[in-house]
Amino acid sequence: GGGGGGGGGGAVPHRLPALFDGVGVQAALKLAIDEAVDDAGVVRDSASDGLGEVRFAKRELAAAVRKSLAELVAKKGDSVLANRLPTLRADRFVLQVVAKQKHRVPGVVRDVSGSGQTLFIEPKEVEGANTKLRQLAKREQTLVRAVLQALSKRVGAPAVALELEALHSAVTKVDLAAARARYAAAVGGVPVRFSDHRAEGVALQGLLHPLLLQPAPSEPVERGDVVAQDYELPPHVRAIVITGPNTGGKTVALKNLGLAVLMAKAGLWPVCSEPRGRSLSADASPSAVAAVPWFDAVMADIGDDQSLVQSLSTFSAHVARVRSILQRV
Repeated sequence: GGGGGGGGGGAVPHRLPALFDGVGVQAALKLAIDEAVDDAGVVRDSASDGLGEVRFAKRELAAAVRKSLAELVAKKGDSVLANRLPTLRADRFVLQVVAKQKHRVPGVVRDVSGSGQTLFIEPKEVEGANTKLRQLAKREQTLVRAVLQALSKRVGAPAVALELEALHSAVTKVDLAAARARYAAAVGGVPVRFSDHRAEGVALQGLLHPLLLQPAPSEPVERGDVVAQDYELPPHVRAIVITGPNTGGKTVALKNLGLAVLMAKAGLWPVCSEPRGRSLSADASPSAVAAVPWFDAVMADIGDDQSLVQSLSTFSAHVARVRSILQRV
């Protein structure tokens, strides 16, 4: 579908910094979060009174339990144990004991292996310490939850939430603009001038298909094997017919133009090489090789689409799509 007016001429002021005008950056809130939560998302010991002491006591007690279990392992030997390394079951330190030797390790069975040949037994020597460890862990969770709830309450305050939403919107727009700029720099894109469709039409010289140029973001940009295409459609031309042999590039030509139009509308610079037959001087305007009208919509009927459910043949499916397109233009 075609559409209106030009957007050329004149310098356009840089609008990105203005996005942050009047938007609160919430420096105090950021500082409070940084002081309470580390880069890994773990609440810091200093974030709450008593949290550091609880964690210290937990570490000391866990070390004592491991020492006791190591002594038991040394006494029992390999014939009793399926594995000499203590492990955790239900947040309690246990030993991995051969099922037939369970009588050799008095304690509580906390788990059984899938084969049934290994029992995870909590020796009675560490049962009290394990219980104390669980109590300390629950106390730690309570203190951590209180810190996170306080921060969440600050973030969720109506005035703060509105400012954060505005800040998120501004940062997203800047991030998208930066991404578009990085893409243009990576592939060598050129800016597009939106021309007046009544006076200029389409002018894209040496246009390269972006997916042929770089099939995936992880792959390098390769210009050498991509055939450039020139598009020059005068303003009075309302329809064109492309003919040629199979595998002659007709579909690629259509898709290339459609992608270029959509990219331009999205602020992505298409890739235009130097026009064939003449060189583009260093001080030449990029709009000399990239100008398109502002198209209201891009609609396509490409490829085969059969549906046994809807009783559509390949031809009738094409007709249905073309009818839908004609109803919009």
